[in-house]
Amino acid sequence: MKNFSKIVFVLMTAVFLCRTPDNSFGDQGSVSWDNPAYRGISEYNLSKSDKRTKRNSESQTVCSSYKEFKAALTDRLQARLNTFSITLKYDLGLDEVGSISEQALNEIKASDGYLYWNIVRYESRWEGTDGAIDMDCTADYLTTAGQEEYVRERTAEILSEIISNEMNDEEKVRAVHDWIVLNTRYDVTGTGRSAFDVLTLGSAVCHGYTLTAFEMLREAGIEVLIISGVPEMNHVWNMVKVCGNWYHLDVTYNDPLPDAALTVRYDYFLKSDDEMINASNPHTWESGYPAALLSYKEGSCLSDEITINGTVTDENGDVIENTPVFVRCRNSVRAKTMSDASGYYEFAGFGQGVYVVKISKKGYENEKATVRISESGVYEQNFVLRQKKR
Repeated sequence: MKNFSKIVFVLMTAVFLCRTPDNSFGDQGSVSWDNPAYRGISEYNLSKSDKRTKRNSESQTVCSSYKEFKAALTDRLQARLNTFSITLKYDLGLDEVGSISEQALNEIKASDGYLYWNIVRYESRWEGTDGAIDMDCTADYLTTAGQEEYVRERTAEILSEIISNEMNDEEKVRAVHDWIVLNTRYDVTGTGRSAFDVLTLGSAVCHGYTLTAFEMLREAGIEVLIISGVPEMNHVWNMVKVCGNWYHLDVTYNDPLPDAALTVRYDYFLKSDDEMINASNPHTWESGYPAALLSYKEGSCLSDEITINGTVTDENGDVIENTPVFVRCRNSVRAKTMSDASGYYEFAGFGQGVYVVKISKKGYENEKATVRISESGVYEQNFVLRQKKR
């Protein structure tokens, strides 16, 4: 299924000012959230793969801060508990409970897309007084705890077959991408949505492709995100960080429809923002994701083939030796060297990226230049320094 609207929380707060003999007040409220990607999923669709889907927690967890609340909520969602209780005992107003639930889910979306996109709906009801609030929560998921255990085990098996320690980031992403495309067919019925569906049935819509890619790539050591398209797209895909830079990866659109055995496409493999926007099936997405500025060139992870070099001279063309030269990149690569007796400097061993090279020499104005590396090769950046005015 390829459309998502922004997270919409429906905050329903019913306040009951019930005066008790000691003049205290007791309030109640609730908040509910339906993942817009999964509206219309029936209870049967959620539980048909495992009749033991309902997992309840009988223990009450007491949280003394928002950090503890978020950790407790995350832990219970990861355990696929369907009902659980949390007590909030800290400086928190009853009218703030709904907002911290929304905040926690938004932060889970940013930090663990796999968990977030496995939640179908969430609801919490609370009562108490400011600083002492009891929450009863319910949640439904695409998968059960048992199914997720299978996903983890099967993912480890697959990765042991297709990933080796000698592979670079590009090769790992390609191996995972190809395995999913070759072992999955698009589910035209729209029922398969999870990584469990992909790994057991070999069929799913875009959510299943994307969740499977996320879990495999994360376990392979690749930084990965799940991207939500704008509502009219009705689609999700991944972003991956390869050799220090972010790229789009749409495994679903690279799988031919109707299914074609042993056929893998790369139309949406490691693409920039511009390439996705201008693709044959244009992609547009919600804000808040990293920028993918560069077009990936195959083999760009071979960083030992990339060199930045140049010379440092003054305005008269005379060599300036022993000049400190610094380089940094938005992926946190930082290095320093000195120009030699001929004014020459060199940096090597970098990957694809956007680098800033800066010169700082006493008595001269500071200079800097941007070097955009898109493929293996030598990138020359010369500097002409101007003396500082006295």
